[in-house]
Amino acid sequence: MPLRPNKIFGTWKAAVLNVDLSRTPTTRSFALDADPAKNHRNLGPGANPVPAGVPDEGYSAEVVWTIAGLGLIPNHNYRLQFMVHDGDMNKTGGDVGQACMNIGPSSLDRVVVN
Repeated sequence: MPLRPNKIFGTWKAAVLNVDLSRTPTTRSFALDADPAKNHRNLGPGANPVPAGVPDEGYSAEVVWTIAGLGLIPNHNYRLQFMVHDGDMNKTGGDVGQACMNIGPSSLDRVVVN
């Protein structure tokens, strides 16, 4: 179940999915915002510091979910999955990644990156 983040810092680009139900078959198209200004790892006030060694590729963002905001049941174990994409949907060099994290009273608080 996807959950909205509690905080977003940095730079991002929005896209809107347009669905035309008046056609058969239904048509779908994306409308992309213009590219934002590069922020060069400046995420703004309240953000966490960018980890050492992260290269400056012009754009960066931090997305935060708080444990309280996830609505988890106390004393249960959970596996959280995160997916990210750099937004290059129609250009070469698009990057995507995912990571999983186990949290809970019996987890090892480890992160598995694929």
